[in-house]
Amino acid sequence: VVVDDDDIAATTVTETTPAAHPLRAIAKLLDSAPRGSTVRAFCHRLTDFIAIELLVHAGHDREVQVILSPSEESRNALTDYVTTTGLIGRNALLENVEIRLANLSGSACHSRYVSLHDQSVITDHHSSFGSYNTSCFARFGNWESLQVVPTTPTHRDRFDDLWNDLYSRPAERYY
Repeated sequence: VVVDDDDIAATTVTETTPAAHPLRAIAKLLDSAPRGSTVRAFCHRLTDFIAIELLVHAGHDREVQVILSPSEESRNALTDYVTTTGLIGRNALLENVEIRLANLSGSACHSRYVSLHDQSVITDHHSSFGSYNTSCFARFGNWESLQVVPTTPTHRDRFDDLWNDLYSRPAERYY
């Protein structure tokens, strides 16, 4: 995916993110999702404040659903985000992004594995897949990859099936 800086001028991606970085492609993917549509994201880790901001921003006029692998790093990052941004940021996160924790116990799990390691963003038109995992280390320390392909019904259905399975789990305060 070639991402032109002009295409993402309205996003919160800063000059600390190289021009060809996967985070810029995710910013463009989120920005191009139709208003009123659903953005689906599998996040192995969600520790990058800019990635959190992009999801919150996309949720202003889209439904944003995140299935997150529970980790201490993600919990701490979301807590820090809420603390740092104050009441306005907390409310924006709670109102704009619905997060469900992946079930790592094996029940309601669609494979024999009990670790969510999927990193993808699925919109009506495009889906991203790759090693990039919306973590600070992925943005600053790793050599990451990201592929963007046209979304298929299978992409959406796979996410929606797991999303609906996780709905029946008791809610917990995560951050």
